[in-house]
Amino acid sequence: MTPEGNLLIASPSKPGEKTKYWLINRKGKTLARINLEAWGLSISENFIFIFIQDKEGNVRLVCLKRIGDETTDFKKAEELKVSE
Repeated sequence: MTPEGNLLIASPSKPGEKTKYWLINRKGKTLARINLEAWGLSISENFIFIFIQDKEGNVRLVCLKRIGDETTDFKKAEELKVSE
């Protein structure tokens, strides 16, 4: 569960592949869907954390400062250039 009570779902992926993420509300409605070249994504009250893993297994963390509501900030994560 996210701080605003939504569900964050991710599709399985391999390093270097884009992962699909869905933000779904309590009623099951999809609020947003994004694709990222990321190994993991987490939403906190103040940041969105994006974990990127390269082919050698090295992990990099990108932090996106939240400035709006959860859905808006979640969508902004897709605009980041997080790939190598």
